[in-house]
Amino acid sequence: MIERLLAKDPDHRLGSAKGAAEIKRHPFFKETSSPCRKVLTATLILNYSSDCSTTNDRV
Repeated sequence: MIERLLAKDPDHRLGSAKGAAEIKRHPFFKETSSPCRKVLTATLILNYSSDCSTTNDRV
């Protein structure tokens, strides 16, 4: 699946023909049920004082 997603030729790239529906039909996702493929809310949202702030960066 990864090789098909990263194919250089757009005509051979997974998802280029039918979009996300083509990717969802790939055998990799066969065992995944629809409720598992939902948008999740982030558990931690960081607030920055500016775009250049590094206060939440770990060293």
